[in-house]
Amino acid sequence: MRAGALDVVIVAPLPDDEDGLESVVLRDEKLYLTVAADHPFAARPAIQLRQAAAEKYLALTRGHGLRQVFDKICADAGFVPELAFEGEDIATLRGLVGAGLGIAVLPPAIINDGTVVDVAITKPAARRQVGAVWQTERRTPPAARRFVSFLAESGAKVLREAV
Repeated sequence: MRAGALDVVIVAPLPDDEDGLESVVLRDEKLYLTVAADHPFAARPAIQLRQAAAEKYLALTRGHGLRQVFDKICADAGFVPELAFEGEDIATLRGLVGAGLGIAVLPPAIINDGTVVDVAITKPAARRQVGAVWQTERRTPPAARRFVSFLAESGAKVLREAV
């Protein structure tokens, strides 16, 4: 986007107060401790993340927004996670969690095949914001302006209903 190849991007998390950018929040998404269905934590309705500090974790590689959020959540819980695997795709991580190779902090699955369980994290706050971002210092083409208007007026509702 900064190079001018894109007019509007959907990102998570939203950038921290970047000059020259404007944004709209589309979804405030709760994150869960995702464990295999036969994992001891699977029977719990909720957990404090520090209670899972000794576990092996699966996470997205650095550079992904969710990895940034994951690292911060673990730091807020007072530990540095031991990573068993880093991947490029949330669905892949879910599959590896289901195979018992570790646990992960992930958004809820749209479709759950029963091999994993999403356990609510009570502490620290485990959320991420999904939103649209565009540059204010650049002329936005008419189609992109209409898209931004749509997102500002209806995007959050559409995204909420899609999940």
